[in-house]
Amino acid sequence: MKLSMILTVDFMESILFFHFFLSFFMTGIICLIQLIHYPSFSFIDKNMYSTFQTFHMSRISLLVGPVMILEFLSGLFLLFFFYSESNFFIINFIINILILTMTIIVFGTIHKKLIKGFKPFLFEKLISMNWIRTILWLMKSIFIFLYNFKFI
Repeated sequence: MKLSMILTVDFMESILFFHFFLSFFMTGIICLIQLIHYPSFSFIDKNMYSTFQTFHMSRISLLVGPVMILEFLSGLFLLFFFYSESNFFIINFIINILILTMTIIVFGTIHKKLIKGFKPFLFEKLISMNWIRTILWLMKSIFIFLYNFKFI
C-alpha cells in the first residue's frame, strides 16, 4: 500500500493549508520588499550604505529563510505524495524551484556586491529582476488559492 493512501485527507489538507499560508505570507513579504523596501535603498546615505546592506541581509534572512525552507519542504511533500491527483503540484513545485534559484543565485549575488557600496546599475537590476520573483510568488499564491477552493 502506498504511503499516500495511508495518509489521511485531513493531513493532506493540513499540509496544503500550511503551504498555502507560507506562500501567501511570502507573497506579502515580496510585495512589501518590491514596492517599499527596495526603492528605499536609494535614500540611504552612501557613507552608511555598506552597513545598511549588511544589516538588511542579516535581518531579512532571519525572516524569509526559514519560511522559504518550510515552503519548499511542504511543496516537496505535496508533490511527492499527491502529484498524481493534479498537475497543480508539479507547477507549484517548478515555480518554487524558480523562486529559490533566483533568490540564491541572482539576489544573493547582487546583495553581496551591494555590500561593497551602492551602485545604481546593481540597484536597478535588483528592482527589475525582483519583479520576476514577485510575479512568480503572486502566480503561485493565485494557483494555490484556486486549487484550494477547487477552481482548478
